[in-house]
Amino acid sequence: MLRFFTRLEKTRNFVLFLFAILMVLGLVLFYTPVRNQYQANLTHSTETAASVAGEKISVGEVVRQKENYNRFMRGQTTPTKTVLDGLIGGRITRIEAERLGLTASDKEVADEIRRQYKGEGEDQKPFDQKIYEQNVIENYGNIESYEQRVRDDLSSKKLEAYLTSGVTVSEQEMLDAIRVLLLDEHVVAEASGAAATAAYLQNPSAYADGNIILLITGANLSPDVLRRAVMQIDGLSDGRLL
Repeated sequence: MLRFFTRLEKTRNFVLFLFAILMVLGLVLFYTPVRNQYQANLTHSTETAASVAGEKISVGEVVRQKENYNRFMRGQTTPTKTVLDGLIGGRITRIEAERLGLTASDKEVADEIRRQYKGEGEDQKPFDQKIYEQNVIENYGNIESYEQRVRDDLSSKKLEAYLTSGVTVSEQEMLDAIRVLLLDEHVVAEASGAAATAAYLQNPSAYADGNIILLITGANLSPDVLRRAVMQIDGLSDGRLL
């Protein structure tokens, strides 16, 4: 009887061991392809994840962008929310650049792509269209989305340059603007309120082709500043006007 139970226990252990092997093989052979297939389906999904002024961001675009981020981050996972926020910001930039006429042209995109792939200085090499397309498809999924990405990057730089551009005016130029506004337009403006006019007076011919709006804000003009602005008029001596 003892031998029977011993053989029975050995048989049970063998069956359990065989069952465990079959489970592992099943996970390797069946689970991984299903997971990869599910991931592939998401990559090509056209379901809308977000929309910005009618510009749709698909689930597939989010997944592909996340894969690109993870690839460049050497395997570190980027949160999906971070990826989606970046895509939404990119859409806003694209829409605003288009509204202002700052969208990069096809030529600008082509020149930038050639510059990236040809290299610079001693590292320059001939541009190979076939190699370019292979690299883009391997790293970005398709050529159209990559070239749109390049266009968005160039448009973003042009938009940033547009928004951060400015003109510096000196104290004397603001005093001159105060005087011009007072005597020519009969408008009293404080120094900061006349800053836009001062910038315009630096080079009026630069704005000759369009309609210009100059904001004049604030009339808190002290007697001292007013005196300094108008005393430069020919025929007036220092301090006699006020």
